[in-house]
Amino acid sequence: ALSLTNPVNVVRTKQTARKSFGDGGNAPRKACKKRPAVDGPGPPAATKKKAKGAKDNGFRTMMNSLAPAHRPELREVAKGSPQWCECEALAKAKLHAVHEVVNPFLWREYDAKVTNMQHKNHGAANVKRLFHGTSSYDARQLCLGQAGFDPRVSGPGFYGEGAYFAEKASYSLNYASTASAGSPYGGREQLIIADVAVGDSFDYKKAIDRSLRRPPQKAPSGTSSQAMEIEFQDSPLYDSVKGGPHSGSCMFVVYLPSQAYPRYLLTF
Repeated sequence: ALSLTNPVNVVRTKQTARKSFGDGGNAPRKACKKRPAVDGPGPPAATKKKAKGAKDNGFRTMMNSLAPAHRPELREVAKGSPQWCECEALAKAKLHAVHEVVNPFLWREYDAKVTNMQHKNHGAANVKRLFHGTSSYDARQLCLGQAGFDPRVSGPGFYGEGAYFAEKASYSLNYASTASAGSPYGGREQLIIADVAVGDSFDYKKAIDRSLRRPPQKAPSGTSSQAMEIEFQDSPLYDSVKGGPHSGSCMFVVYLPSQAYPRYLLTF
């Protein structure tokens, strides 16, 4: 059992998986092209941003084209494909299987939240690809259900009752779930790679605040007339909080399920 004092969100939902996995990861493996070290030189930032944006827009177009009644599914990613290699590069580990999550219900809520956040933050939703471990709970059920990363059923962590996401897979592997015995991957560890719209984050660094149930308010700023206006309304909130590094990884915490979408299910 996971200690409630640990900074990780363990979600629980009554939704069950409605589609089985593929061939159990037995397809012939293709080698990924060698990538530069994370801390070493790489392609120019503008080039990487353009490529990532084009790829994400393709996924968004596909998801938005699905019928509302489309059943959630896990689509197996081919070994050696660009998606597979991206996941291995992010995880910094060899993977046994990768599945892309296609869940129209969760996607519609997430996509609408990203759009609203972009309007609020002058175009910046600040989406990050982060890791999430579900501990003893079946990660597949989260990916195929309708609750998503629900902070309402999480235990209090370093930053209160929220959904926790780590920058490093090595941290989240401490809380990896185990695939059920009835699946082709029974007994193997699984993690979720999530797209998380962190927006404007408040950085706690290594400080903690276990009382949080939402992001903190922003301090009033600007001219005196603006300050007077704020006296008659609530100050705006940050969109998320950042903390750490804790145990070698920084983490982000969101307090609304719609701010995160389970992008890939990784099997180690």
